[in-house]
Amino acid sequence: MAPQIFAGYRLSLSAPRKAGYFVLEGLNSFGTAYFFNHFLFHLRDRHGFTQVHTLWLLAAFGVVYAASSSLTGRFAQKQGYFTSLIIGFGGILTATGLAWIWPTLTGQLIALALWSITICFTWPVLEALCSEFEPPGRLQDRIGLYNVVWSVMGALGIATGGLVIERLGPGALFAVPVILHAVQLLLLPGLARQRQAYLTRHGPGSHATPPAAGGPGHFQTMGWIANPLSYMAAHAFTASMPAVAQRLHLSQGEAGVWLGLWNWIRTAGFVALWHWPGWHYRFGLFVAGFGAVIGGFLGVMIAPTLAGSIVAQTALGLGLALTYYSSLFYAMDGCAAHGEQGGTHEALIGIGMGGGPGLTAVAIGWSGSPTFGALAVTVLLGSGLGAIGWIHARARGR
Repeated sequence: MAPQIFAGYRLSLSAPRKAGYFVLEGLNSFGTAYFFNHFLFHLRDRHGFTQVHTLWLLAAFGVVYAASSSLTGRFAQKQGYFTSLIIGFGGILTATGLAWIWPTLTGQLIALALWSITICFTWPVLEALCSEFEPPGRLQDRIGLYNVVWSVMGALGIATGGLVIERLGPGALFAVPVILHAVQLLLLPGLARQRQAYLTRHGPGSHATPPAAGGPGHFQTMGWIANPLSYMAAHAFTASMPAVAQRLHLSQGEAGVWLGLWNWIRTAGFVALWHWPGWHYRFGLFVAGFGAVIGGFLGVMIAPTLAGSIVAQTALGLGLALTYYSSLFYAMDGCAAHGEQGGTHEALIGIGMGGGPGLTAVAIGWSGSPTFGALAVTVLLGSGLGAIGWIHARARGR
C-alpha cells in the first residue's frame, strides 16, 4: 500500500488527469525562482547594484506584476487558458534569452520588464487548471498539491542556482531557464488536446464545477490582506539577500542554501496544511501564522548570526505557508471563475512584492539605516494585523 502522504496525490490525478499541469507548474517554479533570485546577485556583481538599487528594482517589478496579473487573469478566462500559457512561456523564454545576449544594464532591465509581464500569463492559469472541475470536497487536495509542488521546486531553484552558476559559469543563469521554458512549450499541445477531449466527452455544461457553500466571507478579505503583506516581508528579504549574505560572510552559493531555508520550511508547512483541513476558517491559527511572519521577517533582517537567521526563517516560512494557503483556498472555495480569482490572487501578491522593497528603500534612503527599513515594514505588517482583528470582530458582531 502506498504511504498515506500519497493518498491525496492519487485523488488529484483522477479525471480530468492533471499530472501534466503539475509538471508545468514545477518547471515554472524552478525556472523562475532560479533566474529571478540569482539575477539579483548578477546585477550586484556585474552592474554594481547596491541594496537600495535592488530594493527599487523589486518595487518596480511588483508594480508591473500587480497591474499585469489583474489583466491576464481576465484575459485567460476569456481567450483561453492555453493561449495565455503560450504567451507566458514563450515570453519568459524570449526575455531570458534577451538578457543573455544583451549584457548591458539597459538590455538587462528591458529583458526583466518583459519577463515580469509575461510571467503573469502563467501563474493565474496554472492555479485555475489545477483547481477547475473539482468537487468542493476535493478542492483542498488540489490546492494543497499545487502549493507543495511550486514551493518545493522554487526552493530547489534558489538552493541550487548559486552552486550551478559558480560551477558552470555566468551563462548558466540564462541557459537553464531557457531550456526549462522550451520544454514547457513542447508540452502544451498534448495537454490542450487532453483537456479538450475531457470537455467533449462530458458534454457542454457538464464540466462546470458546482459551487460550494464556502465559509465566512470575511476570511477571504483577511487572506487578501495578510498574503500581500506577507509578500512584502518575503520580497523585502529577497531584495536584501545579497546585502544580508555579505553581512553574514556568505558566498552566492552559500546564500542560496542557507538564506533560502525559509522556502523549505514553508514547503513543510504546506504539506502539513494539505493533510490537515482543520485549519480552515480558524481565526486564532490565522492570526498566529501572520504573527509568525512579522516576527520572522524582523529576525531575518537584523539577525547578527547565521543561527539567529535560521530560527527567524523557521517562523517566517511557517507563517508564509499559512497566509498564502489561506489566501488561495479562501479565494477558490465556492468560486467558479478560477482564472479571474487566480489573477486577483496574483495581483495582490504583486502589490506585496513591490510594496515591501519600496517601503524598505524609502526608509533606508531617509534614515541611512537598513535596520530602520526593516522596522518600517514591520510596523506596516503590524497595522495589517490590527486591521484583520478589526474585520473579524466586526464580522462576529453582525
